[in-house]
Amino acid sequence: VIDDVNTAYFSKLLSGQKYQVIVKYVYDLGNGKGEQITEATIEAKTKAKPKPVLKLEWIGEPDALSGSCLFEDKQSVLRSCMAELYSGDELLETVSGMEFSFGSLEQFTEYTLKITYGYDLNDGEGEQTKTEVYTVKTSPYVDVTECKFIGDVASSYNQGDSIYLRFTIDNPTGAEVT
Repeated sequence: VIDDVNTAYFSKLLSGQKYQVIVKYVYDLGNGKGEQITEATIEAKTKAKPKPVLKLEWIGEPDALSGSCLFEDKQSVLRSCMAELYSGDELLETVSGMEFSFGSLEQFTEYTLKITYGYDLNDGEGEQTKTEVYTVKTSPYVDVTECKFIGDVASSYNQGDSIYLRFTIDNPTGAEVT
């Protein structure tokens, strides 16, 4: 029974669901027929909560990968997050949480990063999961081991000429150096 005939509130409804609201009017017109009842039925649907949206940020180092799972989650439906790192079909490591870090990796190598997250849209389906797959790569190891000026630097500088340098680079992975 609703005290205010203009407004009714319902709680504990599921998101994205259809409901049928039945309104019964009880009235007496004073015409000798007594109380009468009239019904009105209205179909209503609750607004569905949006799924969280993942934005992955990661950094590849020569022997490690690390990063963060950033979510757009306006309705706070996210329940869990897990990162798995694969080399081919082989699972190397699993990390739970929004931050991940994997070490002792091969330099300049591609890996597969799977991010699995759970969320509950309060739609009666319970917790659902989604897995997103990314190809990530560690960075190459490149080091400048020697740097020498070529020619007479002092006279070239005074005359506005080009100055040349010779670099010796340690590049065991064969990465392109420009």
